[in-house]
Amino acid sequence: MNSERLRGRIGFVEPGIRGILNGYEIRFNKISKKTGSGRANVILSEYVCVEGVVFSLTEEQLNILDKNEPGYHRQNVNVETGRDVVQVITYIADRDMVQDGLQ
Repeated sequence: MNSERLRGRIGFVEPGIRGILNGYEIRFNKISKKTGSGRANVILSEYVCVEGVVFSLTEEQLNILDKNEPGYHRQNVNVETGRDVVQVITYIADRDMVQDGLQ
């Protein structure tokens, strides 16, 4: 999720840092309940990575995301930040909300 969209959902967030999630790839295979189109998801995939941003969020902010992002669940993953590897929370689509071939 981009910074502006995130701020629109949960309020103020500190600027994030670049992160690399190894062993995953990005897909747009999560079914949107509103439009039926594909939304972003990450899936396990050897030898590839997903680049993104790591934000520091409060539990309250995460709870807001939980409510505003139906069809996803939290998952702990390890991300390279350039300085070290940190464990972070990402959101991955629930299995019953995934469908290949979405537009």
